[in-house]
Amino acid sequence: MVWKHHPYHTIVVSKSYFLVSFYNLLGFFPPPIFKPYILFLFQIVPELLYATMEVPSFWLDSWNNPRIFPFITPFLQCLIYYALVLVVHVGIFKLNSIFTPIWLRPILSDFFCTITSCTISFQHGILRFYYGSATYVLMSGFMAFLFRNIFKDSAPSVPANVLKYMKEVISFSDLLLRVSTQIFAIPAIALAVHLIWLLEIMPEHTQQLSQRTCASDLNVAVAMGFLIEGGAIALETWLSQSRITIYDSVDSCLKLFTGPIMVVLGIHHTGMYMNPTLASVMKFGCKGTTPWQHVLVYWLAPILGCILGVKIFNYHQKMLASSIVDVSWTDSMRSENGDKFKRFPRRKLKGRSTTRKR
Repeated sequence: MVWKHHPYHTIVVSKSYFLVSFYNLLGFFPPPIFKPYILFLFQIVPELLYATMEVPSFWLDSWNNPRIFPFITPFLQCLIYYALVLVVHVGIFKLNSIFTPIWLRPILSDFFCTITSCTISFQHGILRFYYGSATYVLMSGFMAFLFRNIFKDSAPSVPANVLKYMKEVISFSDLLLRVSTQIFAIPAIALAVHLIWLLEIMPEHTQQLSQRTCASDLNVAVAMGFLIEGGAIALETWLSQSRITIYDSVDSCLKLFTGPIMVVLGIHHTGMYMNPTLASVMKFGCKGTTPWQHVLVYWLAPILGCILGVKIFNYHQKMLASSIVDVSWTDSMRSENGDKFKRFPRRKLKGRSTTRKR
């Protein structure tokens, strides 16, 4: 194909083939039947459009490099970002489940699940900027549904592993090992996000690459931020284990949106990350918050909030169990002694009083 109108076609071709190379690395996922469609989406379509239309100046960034998909709406650009992240990380997750030793598999699963969750969360802010909080809540709930079905029992955050420990699913040594792995995932997340931003799928990615400073999202006092972050995690932990409705499908659907709704409610106060790893990738060392304040609000508060949520749930279950025992004991006593307390209405005789005269 001859490129007549685009002076930077070599850059576009390299980026297009860079996207396709992800599929070549993960040859078995998705299935081979989808390979022509992926090639068409990431290679043929941009070539046809760039070859038949002029590139306006507002499509070029500060380095005079064209964006890959300037003709697509921001929502579709966000979907491309999400799809790219999921395809790459799900492929790596599948490779881990096949080639990794069994004793190392759950630790690396948490590692890759944390990277995927945090990398996707970077795009949630852009989606919320364009389409509002309602769209953000729906997309976050949908992503939570995908994570539940793709990554199964993997923990995407530190509070999730703390919850496993509180429910006696993992030991304390396993908890320390998994949390340490998620801490080491912080530079890997930064690298993954940086590589995706280099594709310049959206203009916001180019702006993020050019930034050299950042400001903290903690807009309240440290004590108040501690209570907000910890309280949100405690409430989400309690609701995630409780039964909200009697219908299983409705109950599981509502639980998908509890976290995103709390993020919307508290985002202007602390950023409401609800994930220590994500908060550290985005805001550790930024102006306005010292390192110890960051650790206190975004690490210690979620961990203690998760523990508090489990304690509240256990106490609530104990109270419900005791009330059920009391009701069942009362019903059994009534059934055993029901004949003694049963009273029948007296038949009223015509012209005579039913009361006995003394």
